[in-house]
Formats: sequence, C-alpha cells, structure tokens
Amino acid sequence: MENIGKLIKTISEKYIRERLEDVEGIFILGFSRISAPQLSMFRSMLNAHKARFMVIKNSIARRVFKSKGFEGLISVLEGPCGIVYVNGDSVAVAKIIFNFAKENEGLKIRGGVLKDTIIFSQEISQLATLPSREILYAQVVQVLRSPFNLLVMTLKEIPRRLVSVLNSIKDKK
Repeated sequence: MENIGKLIKTISEKYIRERLEDVEGIFILGFSRISAPQLSMFRSMLNAHKARFMVIKNSIARRVFKSKGFEGLISVLEGPCGIVYVNGDSVAVAKIIFNFAKENEGLKIRGGVLKDTIIFSQEISQLATLPSREILYAQVVQVLRSPFNLLVMTLKEIPRRLVSVLNSIKDKK
C-alpha cells in the first residue's frame, strides 16, 4: 500500500498540471499574516473574474514548473505560496491582486505566466496599472480616427479660404 503522503503529493501534482493546461495565465503569490476572512474575501473577488486561488506546496510546484519549462519561476517559490489560476481577463485579475496586495502587506506578488511567457512582480504591477480594456479600445479608436479628422478639417478649410479670397477681391473692386 502506498504512503498516504505520497498519494496526496501525486494527486496535487496531477491537479496542478491539469489546471496549467487550460488557463489563460497564473500568478504566484507569497502570503503571510493574512487572516482566514481576508483570504476568503480575496478568493471571492477572484471567483467573480473566473480565477481561483490555491495554496501550493513549493516542492510540488517546483517539479511541475520544471516539467512545463517554467524554470524561471522556481526561484520565486519561497515561504508560503499560493497560485492564482486565471480563466478570464488576466489584466482584471492582476488589478485585483495588485490592489489587494496594497491593502494587505502580507500578500506579495512574486511572478506568473501569461500565455507561456514568464513575468515577474514588476511586470505584473505594470500590467495592473494599465487602463481598462474599454479605455484602451477608445484610445485606439481615437488614434485611428485622428487622420480622418485632420483630412476633413483640411478639406473644409479649402472652400473657406476660397470664399475669403473671393471676398477680399470683391472688396478691392
């Protein structure tokens, strides 16, 4: 009969591997001095954005990350760690994590993976400070619209100048 500890580790490792297959991204968080109610509130905020937080055992995470080619994340696995699996908007989840970490000193952003790219805490902070998707769309539309606006203004100016020149000629005669 197999040792129950090894069985739990095997099941945990298999669960983490399966979760990594079908997610948009993951974030690795360090946590300490966070109460159970705060952690519960954090989980509920994440659940609203199709993300889940799970406490992980560092040795298991190291094996999984090594097998997935995420060796760069192994260095951030120190102390109590948790992993946030994102199935929805990664930027919105990064904002939730960033804001929660500002309010609770016990939560530290350590790193993550977005679409097979390893990112670290500074990049996640930059991601969290991006404007919302709607604002970015509006900015892109404004940039695309500006050449047309300039063209219209220029075309509108030509007849106005012609009328001005004709009026000045009329006034002279």
